[in-house]
Amino acid sequence: MAAAAISWDWSKPAPVTGPVTAALATAAGTAVADLAGISPWWAAAAGAAGVGGTLLAGQISGLPGRISTLRCTAWLCGGTWSAWTLGTGMLWSTPAWSSLGVATLAGAALWSGGKAVRARQLRQANAAAAAAAGPITHSRDELGAEWVARIARVCRVNDVRVVNIGTWPTGAGYTLDIDLPPGGSSWKTLKPHEEGLASDARLPEGCGVTVKAGANRGSALIDVATTNAILAEAPYPLDCSVKSVNNPLSIGVWRDSSEVAGVFRQYTALYIGPDGSGKTTLMDVTIARHLETVDSIPMIIDLNGGSLAIPWLVAWRKNLDRVPEPPIGWVADNVDEALAMTNWLLTVAKDRKRTYAHLKIATNSTLLPISADVPQYEVFVDECAEILGDRQTFTDPRLAKLRDNLEEIQRIGRDSGVRMVIAGLRATAEVIGTASIKKLAGIRVAQAVGDADELNFLFGWKVKVSSEEATMPGTGHATIQRQGQPQPYRTYNLKPAGREHVVLATADRRPAIDTRARQLGGATLANRWARAADLIAAVDRTIAAAAALTGGTPPPAAPIPTATPIKEDPVSTIPPADMSGLSLDEVNARLNSAQANLAKAVADADAAAQRNRDVDPATGKPRDARLASEFDDVMQGFNLDVDPTPAAPATDTGSTTDASGAGAAPASGPTAKERCWELLKAAGTDGTGASALAAQLKADGHKTTRQTVSDWLNEWVAQGRAAQPGGDRAPYIATDNN
Repeated sequence: MAAAAISWDWSKPAPVTGPVTAALATAAGTAVADLAGISPWWAAAAGAAGVGGTLLAGQISGLPGRISTLRCTAWLCGGTWSAWTLGTGMLWSTPAWSSLGVATLAGAALWSGGKAVRARQLRQANAAAAAAAGPITHSRDELGAEWVARIARVCRVNDVRVVNIGTWPTGAGYTLDIDLPPGGSSWKTLKPHEEGLASDARLPEGCGVTVKAGANRGSALIDVATTNAILAEAPYPLDCSVKSVNNPLSIGVWRDSSEVAGVFRQYTALYIGPDGSGKTTLMDVTIARHLETVDSIPMIIDLNGGSLAIPWLVAWRKNLDRVPEPPIGWVADNVDEALAMTNWLLTVAKDRKRTYAHLKIATNSTLLPISADVPQYEVFVDECAEILGDRQTFTDPRLAKLRDNLEEIQRIGRDSGVRMVIAGLRATAEVIGTASIKKLAGIRVAQAVGDADELNFLFGWKVKVSSEEATMPGTGHATIQRQGQPQPYRTYNLKPAGREHVVLATADRRPAIDTRARQLGGATLANRWARAADLIAAVDRTIAAAAALTGGTPPPAAPIPTATPIKEDPVSTIPPADMSGLSLDEVNARLNSAQANLAKAVADADAAAQRNRDVDPATGKPRDARLASEFDDVMQGFNLDVDPTPAAPATDTGSTTDASGAGAAPASGPTAKERCWELLKAAGTDGTGASALAAQLKADGHKTTRQTVSDWLNEWVAQGRAAQPGGDRAPYIATDNN
């Protein structure tokens, strides 16, 4: 690499040119005086005069004392050197010129250090002035002209016209409304240059430029953030004003200090964040916001010991005289309790579609009007991987049922006012389960997620998100109601004292579970706190331990409800439409008496399936595989184990039964699973379904059920050997020819 050349600009003083000029002038003057025989006292007098003149000039011009001192020192040293060399006759000796060189280098060093100090002080003064003056320090015309030049320089778009500049109410930035020139430019032309525009504007770290669509295709809006609000803690607003779940509820602040607010009446929320990211605080903030409403009841499912609910129950048990009812409507800290809750919520969601249909007509609304009389039930699911994760890892069938319940609540609960907030550690399928959980979540938050792949999984692979923008605990990226790109934000910080304050401030306006929902819940709903006796006892111990640590006095011990078992079957089928007027106890009784009719229904379904599945003897394939597959999938939706073919008389087919699950196989030839794979490949791009494959396998002499075939298909899909391009009920096709 070539060395950088020194710029010898003699027109202005610099760390090198200034001292060298002074040294040369001193040497030249001394040499002339020596040739003329001038007394050394004149040299000393010249140096003293220079010092005096420098002081006078500095006083008049307001020169900083540091610079005046440096210049006076130069005059003094120069006069002394001249007088010394003239008086001793050593002008042309090596020591004389060596000493002059050393003095010159020392002057250069002092000059350079002084300039660096001055530059730093100027930068600090400018920054202080900018902070005192606010984000816009120029006139609007000057600022507009700057941006016109900046857009031309960075985006190569000339002749832009700034129509208006609006300062944000928070004072954290401003918005430029611009008209673009003719020729096809649009806001999308400027969008890729956001980073370059921010850099050219010399914005502080963490502040950025966002280009958005304007009033028409030939205009654009440019948001310029001059203050990064997410760098500082955002305390939870403890005003506890009356709110409604029908309106936006804020959970934090954007970089421009505006509120991050979503309508939880309309959307499921999905929060993702690793340990220490502030995810639990975000859940607490959202619970607090729902407690401040007059028409929403939060409920918690936390299979990790109910830890999310404990702080809120502590606030209740500490203040029973002021908070007679728990702030949380229902807490499920185990699988059976979670099943009881979700079964009841599904019953309520389906019943409300008819029971309260008149309210939608009366209010001319397509959604059930939520109010204090008909409140929303907001279910907070913490550590969702235990429930929603990869189904193949489940060893407890109750977890699979619970997962099905939650997915159904997400699908059908919007109209009825049964909504969810789901939280997990990672944005992966192993944690949040099926893609529908993510796709149906209109409010998505990634809390301090540093993995770019997980950000893309959560927000979409076409979305541009930088994991470096929000890495501190409490910060993250959020997208609200599926609008725009995910943006950095900071959640409010809600501390234990703040939680208790919210509970106390809202105790007198909390809605109760509506009468119809209580009827449907029966004893299961009524006894929910009795079944939580162990959890409540743990809450009381927490209160006593905290009081002992702080030297306080715990409140008088309150009675703990006596635990009673769940009488209802937690995995019972959701009541059909004609049972909407019954309690859950009565529904279960009727379901038990209906078991005899179920066998006949299965037999009728088998017969109907067979009529749609006649096998062509020439090909050995169903006449309409797609129709048969769709029909059986519909029947499976009613939990009816439809046998693809009627039972045949017992004959000696030469087949054997494989108890390992590979299916029955003839005495020779491929196993049922191998034959099933051959049939799937033979179906080609038209594909086939589990029912049709089961029928063909039986025709080949394999004793294999439809469920076994369905399991094989799901296994091959997971391995990438097969696919179901058309969705859950479409035919399967083989993607691997091996």
